[in-house]
Amino acid sequence: MWFLLASRLPAVMMSTERMRRFIIILLCGEMLACTGLAQTSPAMLPYSPGMTADSKGHDWYVEQNGSLQRQGDSPSMIGSCAVLQIAGQTFYTQQAQVTPDGRVMRMTSPQAMGGVNVTRTITLMDREGAMRYVEELTNTTARDLSLVVELRHGFGGSAREVVSDLGRVFKDVLNDQESGVAGLPQGAEGSTPALLILARSARSMAPLKIRVQNKYQVTMTFQLTLPAGETRSLVHALAQVALPPSADTAQLARAFAALRLDRLAKGLPKSVVKTAVNLGGPVFSMDPASWFPKDYWGLVPADSDQLALGKGTLLRGRMEGGSVGWRRGGTTLQVPRERVAAVSGPAFAGDGRFWLWLRDGQRWLGAMEPPGCKFALNNSSELPVQNLDRLVFARSSDEWKKPEGLLAELASGERLSVVPSGDATLRTEWGKLVTPWAGMLACQRLEGSLDSVFVLRSGSRVRARFESARFKMKTPEWGEQEIAAEELRRLFVPTAELEDEEPVVSHLELVNDQRLVGRVTASTLTLVTEAGPLTLAPSVIRELREAEVAEGQPREFEAELWGGGVVRGPLAAGELPVEGEGFRWELPVRQVVRLVNPAPVADATLMRRIGRLIQDLGHDQWKVREAATTALREMGTLAHAGLREALKSAADAEVVRRLEELLQE
Repeated sequence: MWFLLASRLPAVMMSTERMRRFIIILLCGEMLACTGLAQTSPAMLPYSPGMTADSKGHDWYVEQNGSLQRQGDSPSMIGSCAVLQIAGQTFYTQQAQVTPDGRVMRMTSPQAMGGVNVTRTITLMDREGAMRYVEELTNTTARDLSLVVELRHGFGGSAREVVSDLGRVFKDVLNDQESGVAGLPQGAEGSTPALLILARSARSMAPLKIRVQNKYQVTMTFQLTLPAGETRSLVHALAQVALPPSADTAQLARAFAALRLDRLAKGLPKSVVKTAVNLGGPVFSMDPASWFPKDYWGLVPADSDQLALGKGTLLRGRMEGGSVGWRRGGTTLQVPRERVAAVSGPAFAGDGRFWLWLRDGQRWLGAMEPPGCKFALNNSSELPVQNLDRLVFARSSDEWKKPEGLLAELASGERLSVVPSGDATLRTEWGKLVTPWAGMLACQRLEGSLDSVFVLRSGSRVRARFESARFKMKTPEWGEQEIAAEELRRLFVPTAELEDEEPVVSHLELVNDQRLVGRVTASTLTLVTEAGPLTLAPSVIRELREAEVAEGQPREFEAELWGGGVVRGPLAAGELPVEGEGFRWELPVRQVVRLVNPAPVADATLMRRIGRLIQDLGHDQWKVREAATTALREMGTLAHAGLREALKSAADAEVVRRLEELLQE
């Protein structure tokens, strides 16, 4: 079939090379169709290493095994980068594959490496000027594996300095909130782009060691645990960015902010994102594994209750009684045993304290009442226990339902279920933010600070602190509790999905991984282009992002417009008025990384014009109908809302046809 189709194409339609590519792609499509893969997999061709360039003009040369090499005469910090080693073995593949557009490459290990199958997928992120890597590691054995994964990045010559994404001269450990390193070039200003290496999301808890060897090479080592038969992924990236040798901390932070891994991961399959150990998974360290652990103080729940008595003594049986008496403060509760996961006593803690773990994620500090218990062994003998070490209750097929409110973790380590009411007032660097407690998904205290990172149901994520020093919260078990703001370490909604997906409404991304869901309230924004100032309505901007500039030049933005077109230049204003749920602020432009309008918004004037053009689709004159169709087509998605509304009531067959065709384009 393919050769018949190709033979009928006029010779003038395509060059010999284009014809050859067309035939290869068509042949691959037929081969995939024969194997049943055509509907699920894009056509992949055999990959031959070659030079490619991104939209920023930086060159990339990818070897068969996925490593980056220096080729050509263009200035570059790349030496031998992204060399992958698994369990001490260097990754290789027999035949890499590539998509027809040359943007996505895939390599698979021909055999297991240390019991692990490896698939390496590399994507040229053209607009960002980055290479994104996804390493998928599948344990093929019947046992859990502890695995060392190493990534080596060699510079093409000694770097002038290796610094973290926050501008700190780097040695061997990323601090909290740091996510990567940059190799800064030597030589004349602007002659060679810096090489940015993005190793993790700033909120990732994955163990990571980074070693810098004499400013010639950076080695990143991940220590992973792969359960039997399961897959874990690593997502990392490299980018070439024009930075001045004297780049300050703010310039570095902005360059890295535009290339955050969680942003580069957009578009990846959810199966990859969920298994990526260095993306951070749920927001910050709100990993359910820490709130609802699989083991308690080293003991995994089994079919029987387990009683530990010091080192080396573990008994199996059942604690007698249908409840656990627990005293906290001046109140004692009888907690049904089906709610209890584990108890530890003074013999374990060594400080005279008892801890009670509940199946709903709570963890209470207090004392058992009475302090001892009776434990019936599986051989029917009974053992009185006066000095409790650890008691882990049998696993239950009927898990206790997670609380509907918030789980609050205090400085003492306690975790309480709380049901706050009313509003919380937060103090940010831009002013007050008032949010209902019910609108809060999570908060986490920043290390060494009174500030916390707050994640709201609206999609906003900000650094702030509580304005009140103390507040009262109701608890289902212990009544109203007064909590000092400085004692609150974390809040978490256990029933919420905390995956950090980009909002589908207008929002701004700010420095320090902050995000505001809201709109710019200024009627216009002015960018100073090379030809002079250009004024735009904020609603016509699809995405505003920081652009690369040469040393000494003012900061510039690129505005991608709805309906097509790009505008570049510095923003004329120093502040942006922004309004959202619970706030109305003037944001300094220097703190803005990105502005996004995911859906087009037409102002009143444009809506009136769209309405007139839709009416003209039914005009008596064919030329008028054609002109209206062309004008609406050029507006693109800006006109879609009006077109969909008109389609609901359209009766004329030709108008319906034109509306449907416009909506399908």
